[in-house]
Amino acid sequence: MWLRLTLVALSLLLSLPCAAAFARHTAPLTGAAATRWTRAPLFASASFRRFEDFVNNPNQPVLVDFYAQWCGPCQLIQPVLEDLANRFEGRARIAKVDTDKAPALGARFQVEAFPTLILFFQGREVQRYEGFKSADALAKELHVALRRLGR
Repeated sequence: MWLRLTLVALSLLLSLPCAAAFARHTAPLTGAAATRWTRAPLFASASFRRFEDFVNNPNQPVLVDFYAQWCGPCQLIQPVLEDLANRFEGRARIAKVDTDKAPALGARFQVEAFPTLILFFQGREVQRYEGFKSADALAKELHVALRRLGR
């Protein structure tokens, strides 16, 4: 009985995003120090100067994970993103933004909960996902979004 209640409580906690508030910043974001991108082979690297240079890719949608190091669900979604990077290799790119290191981006895209995943195509936000989702659930939603984009 206790185990079942614990599992139900844990699943409810994982489905809720971590709340966060961001100060409004108006300074333009430039330089590698402004954002922190993972260097894992399946994820985007910091080979660009500005966030816009990365998400304005005319050929490939980009799924950006806005996260915080202290957020539990953000840590749990890491393997999900690695799985998605394998599933969507060549169709979409995946990147991460540490909003504690780049609060201007969090404010600009009105990230109010963690994790927040935003799918960009040609510089425009086309889909937003908040909170933890399983790899299968998120893959299903991404397939639908990519189909709408003709990808």
